Amino acid sequence: MVEREAYQWRYRLLSADVYKFKKLVGFDLESFNNVLFCRLKDSVSPRKTELGPANKLSSKSIVIMVLIFLRNGFTYEVLSGNFGLSESRCRNIIKDVISVFWDVLKDQIIWNGYVNQQNHLPEEYSNFSQVVGVVDCTEFQIVRPSSIALQKQFFRGKKKFHSVKLQIVVEPVSGIIIHIFGLFSGKIHDFNIFRCSDVTTKLREREFLMADSGYQGIQKYCNAIIPIKKSKFRKLTEDEQDFNVALSIRRVIVENTIEKIKKWKVLQGKYRGKVMNMELFTTIIYVCCALTNLKLKIMHH
Repeated sequence: MVEREAYQWRYRLLSADVYKFKKLVGFDLESFNNVLFCRLKDSVSPRKTELGPANKLSSKSIVIMVLIFLRNGFTYEVLSGNFGLSESRCRNIIKDVISVFWDVLKDQIIWNGYVNQQNHLPEEYSNFSQVVGVVDCTEFQIVRPSSIALQKQFFRGKKKFHSVKLQIVVEPVSGIIIHIFGLFSGKIHDFNIFRCSDVTTKLREREFLMADSGYQGIQKYCNAIIPIKKSKFRKLTEDEQDFNVALSIRRVIVENTIEKIKKWKVLQGKYRGKVMNMELFTTIIYVCCALTNLKLKIMHH
């Protein structure tokens, strides 16, 4: 159960317990102060509350509120009880500040290319040394839209729910996200989303992408490595099977990154906003991707 003592999640009280701080916020206290808040402090200002100017919500507490919302997926009711604010005030703060997060942190997602990767590729990647990114799509479930037309547009027949898709490209070794594209209806095929994206314009000569077997035909658009498919007329040779195994072992890095993105619990359940207004949900997903990158970079350093 979440305790309902007012103000207990504001920075002054929460920072006194470093274990609880990391569990709720997703960053340890040192990384929060020296890395994340250091970048956000000039863009997030204290907010007045219903209790008057003497009870202002500090910039750090506002950043913590957004992080707790993303990390744990708590309702506005839970947040209001622990920050000493009304539900509407919490909703408005998160809606305003989440876009500030993206404006400040969008530079965490940048396309590096082969030149910046070749110096730290381990030996086991020698056969795939020209690969600069691994591409895949991931789905996020949404509530059933009220309109029948929108229900048909977003219904994912294979999984029996309504969803949206995001395409991501990650570095082949670190798993750091270097490109995101979306959102799209969950019923659109991954390869069709790829054809709409600008990923191919970022690839230079002799740079390759890695993808799964769902991207058949990707070689028409760019240099790419995908599994070799067997046909009903020909079985795979032993060398081809070994190649597919080696490819899948290295391609799993994108699945690991997707798992890290979905550790932000706000993305684990159904998004309950209106489908016609997906801007907030898109920003939330993009911010979770940027924060995932920030955590990965902190971990690698």
